[in-house]
Amino acid sequence: KNELNGTINYIVNELFNEGFTIEDEVSIHTTISGLIDMQTVNNQINTTIPLQVEITPGGLFKSNKFKGIISVQFATSIDIFQDQLLNKTELIDYKWISKPVVKFLGMNVPIEPIANFIIKKYKTGICESIDQSIQKNFNLNSVKIAAQKFFTKPLYSTEDSIIHVFASPLELAIGPMTMTPFDLQIPVIFYF
Repeated sequence: KNELNGTINYIVNELFNEGFTIEDEVSIHTTISGLIDMQTVNNQINTTIPLQVEITPGGLFKSNKFKGIISVQFATSIDIFQDQLLNKTELIDYKWISKPVVKFLGMNVPIEPIANFIIKKYKTGICESIDQSIQKNFNLNSVKIAAQKFFTKPLYSTEDSIIHVFASPLELAIGPMTMTPFDLQIPVIFYF
């Protein structure tokens, strides 16, 4: 639980606040601008994040910054297969809360179609950055070590402690996730 919470907090609070530089052409700087909504469906975490976005294009237009506020919806599927964490993030939808503008000759000029083009063009790179962050920050090995420690103790002992029954799981899997108002609950299934 602590591993996953730490990963989610890192991704939300650090990755989005650091922003993204994609292909050395476009810099996307983001700041969280409201409450984050998370929901789970089976092995998928659906996250809606309101972001203040500042897009700096490369080339001739790098002195112009596109600014706006956007609500972005991500879906991240998480699973374990053969002791490997498998995760895939997709940008499901986005909606402009404050439409993007660029300052030109002292005036705010709306540029929503250009900003939409940039988001669509680089959404794969953004999702790959999120997936890499999950892989980097979620330590599946520490979960395995905690499970191994649990199973080193007998599951059952006779009253005279002569007979002990141990279990040794062969494989771990993730069950359907659920949410409470305070926790993300991820059941771990052990195969013997």
